[in-house]
Amino acid sequence: AGLLSKHQSISVETDLEDRSRRCPRGFERLVGHVYGGDQFSEGYASSASSMEDCARRCAYTPGCGSFEFSLSSKRCFRNSQTRPTHEEDRVGFVFCRRAPCPSFKTEEACVGPS
Repeated sequence: AGLLSKHQSISVETDLEDRSRRCPRGFERLVGHVYGGDQFSEGYASSASSMEDCARRCAYTPGCGSFEFSLSSKRCFRNSQTRPTHEEDRVGFVFCRRAPCPSFKTEEACVGPS
């Protein structure tokens, strides 16, 4: 039974890690990163309290197409690009791009206020 519970504990940790690497609603996960820090203000010093907070900052920034968030350092880098410029993830970061806008929504409803 000890072996089973050890395996279950690893499975739970993996599930939590997977969940922490999922992008918030309205964004989709891609592998990769964009060179540099936050393109809209604070460079490498840009931070957010959570991935959802980082997503909200991107959603309310005109021209923001994606963001990268680090759960451990709480860094939040917003990008104008919707696709990574490098094929591998930045260590410790998750890359999330805006999900394509459904055709029944207006551009403003999808992109956010300008």
